Amino acid sequence: MGAHLAFVIGFGYLPGASLSSMVQAHGHLQLLGWTGLFIIAVSSHVLPRLTNAKPIAPTRLNFMLWSIVLGLLFRTLGLLLVAYGTREAFGRTLVGVSGYLEGLGIALYLFILAQTIKKHNPQFGAAAAAGIKPFMVTSLLGWLVFALGNILVSTHFALGEALLIDPNWNSLVNEIFITLVLLPVCFAFSVNTFPIFLRLRAPYWPVARVTLLYSVSAVVRLTTLGFYTAGGNAFWLSVSLVAQLIQGLSILWFIWELDIARRKAPWFKKFRIEDERESRPPRKKAADYGQFGNFEWLLYGAYVCLAAAALGDVIYAGFELLRLGSPIGIDIIRHLYLLGFVTQLILGMAVRKIPGFLGRSYIVFPSLVNLSWVFIVLAVLCRVVPPVFWGRGEHVWLVRAWGTSGIWGLLAVVCLAVNLIATAKD
Repeated sequence: MGAHLAFVIGFGYLPGASLSSMVQAHGHLQLLGWTGLFIIAVSSHVLPRLTNAKPIAPTRLNFMLWSIVLGLLFRTLGLLLVAYGTREAFGRTLVGVSGYLEGLGIALYLFILAQTIKKHNPQFGAAAAAGIKPFMVTSLLGWLVFALGNILVSTHFALGEALLIDPNWNSLVNEIFITLVLLPVCFAFSVNTFPIFLRLRAPYWPVARVTLLYSVSAVVRLTTLGFYTAGGNAFWLSVSLVAQLIQGLSILWFIWELDIARRKAPWFKKFRIEDERESRPPRKKAADYGQFGNFEWLLYGAYVCLAAAALGDVIYAGFELLRLGSPIGIDIIRHLYLLGFVTQLILGMAVRKIPGFLGRSYIVFPSLVNLSWVFIVLAVLCRVVPPVFWGRGEHVWLVRAWGTSGIWGLLAVVCLAVNLIATAKD
């Protein structure tokens, strides 16, 4: 859907009556369908093992999966029915029901997540295990607020007469999911796995302080933005911008402490002097032998985009506070987070971690991992670079490049899908 929308707009085709509805449906599918279900699936496998608990019952997993999937389908179909004026009452009902279906699946997941956080008591010295707990607490809050907000906007649409879910409130709900769910979970995955997968230093740095600064600034930003959206004065917007600036700085602090630039010695230096294993040395900057492809390209690329997005937050907030007008738009920053950071991280982590869930110690097509990196880099560049030059002269080729961004992103996801399916069947 995203590839279709970008292509239609970028290549000058006349958009249909459903354009705005498809934009909203695409955003929701990308957030809850692509990233949300990935988070739920991976954490449902990993979290019980952190607490030495029994695996989650298949009936619970199926309930979570199908309630959310049905909710996504109902919302997409309902928005399109209303847009085309076909069975409008039925379409509104579908959208209203979708919020509650998704809420039910999220509620069960939250119950399991809360139990895990309560039982999670890592052993002394287990820095990676201890480091993820602050992020888990933040994501628990994020899931709860998102589910409630999603139910409210869906119900409001179902009971009203507007052709779209209220754009301002819908944008705020999406921002809640990105800021309080996606980013904290991605940070938790990074703290927990990067020291092993990328041979970085152990997280003995003040993870809780970084998380606290990020979480407080994010909550203040979203709360004051909510007051402003509800009709508040410019004061709330100014407070929100200050919080956005601090949030961006906290993310840059996190990147610095994670040591993605390898300023510090890797974690194993604390236990042994030799860099390499005696009999068969692994790759220099990874803990494997290349059987997962160059997955680290995707992880490093993700963090380059995260740094750019966080810097974008700082620039945007600073310029807006000074009433100068930001040279970077919110849409660019949001896609740096979603397409550049989160999607790249998923593409990299999926090929490195999911084969283990399937009882495999390799990926069938390592070259497809490298190809997916090429495709996603093209997608990011085509999506975020052209808008910087909008309004600065006629650049038709930039518009066309922007129109191809969704196709490149889709090809990257296809590479991942082919690899995982082939690995599961091998």
